[in-house]
Amino acid sequence: MILYNYDFSNYSEKIRLLLGYKGVSWKSVEVPSYGPKPGFTHLTGGYRRAPVLQIGADVYCDTRLIAEVLESLYPNPTIYPGACVARTKAQCETIIYWAENSLMRPLALYVTGLYANKFPLAFHLDRAKLHGKVPPSLERVRQSAKTYFPQVKAQLHWIEGLLSGGQNYILSDSLSLADLAVYQCPWFIEKIVGDLSLLNDMPKLLQWKARISKIGWGNSSPTTSEAALDLARVSSPGDLISSPSYEMSEEIKLGEMVEVSPFGEDSSTYGWLEYADESRLIVRNPATDLGEVFIHFPRLGYRIRARQVGDIR
Repeated sequence: MILYNYDFSNYSEKIRLLLGYKGVSWKSVEVPSYGPKPGFTHLTGGYRRAPVLQIGADVYCDTRLIAEVLESLYPNPTIYPGACVARTKAQCETIIYWAENSLMRPLALYVTGLYANKFPLAFHLDRAKLHGKVPPSLERVRQSAKTYFPQVKAQLHWIEGLLSGGQNYILSDSLSLADLAVYQCPWFIEKIVGDLSLLNDMPKLLQWKARISKIGWGNSSPTTSEAALDLARVSSPGDLISSPSYEMSEEIKLGEMVEVSPFGEDSSTYGWLEYADESRLIVRNPATDLGEVFIHFPRLGYRIRARQVGDIR
């Protein structure tokens, strides 16, 4: 089990903590925080977001799907505690969607803008290109950061409110996936800023953050991108159980060349569609030197389009 990640990636921290919580032994491949990422994108067919989880010749993209896979493989301790798993999971997904879309994005723009000098200009240019924005100057990045502060501070107080019922964690006295997703936000502030003074008026949030930080990353050890690619070459992907009755709304058939990408980002995987249902897409990597590698995506948050073989970048 190999996790592609980098030090200050908040989404990577979510999965590193999840691996620690599950007690899983894993290997770490450090990827650059901005492009190019040649070994990484070779494995993913062009996809460039971190983290990515590799299990043999299966590659899992997006923390939503990675968490689902880890919960399936290692159900204890669960990340969906409570008598009704479906209800807990729905509550978690609702909170996660808010935290990772409405809160984390303006928070990242605020913190990386306010501390723009901590990052090379190439980092800011890379992020602008990823989101289809005009290449910025460092001064413009710093100025625009100020507009995000009110959006960030108001939502941080919502976390304090979620913890005001006397329970140890967001949903109950047991940790859930919602905690690990929301935790990214104060963790990222501390990682980049160096302290948590922004949260001094939120004592419950600070106590909760300290509680989660004790989980740790579990048993991890470093490995190289080359070793990870070698593992993919000598492995075979897991069996697929297809649903012949499932018809894609995009009118794409299995075996067709496709492009899968997150909505609003220039981070695409190209390959042949091997599987699709209402929750997952699986694409076969076109790189012939890797053997047969399957790249997995969640349906939510991703679009799929038919492409021609010549479109592969």
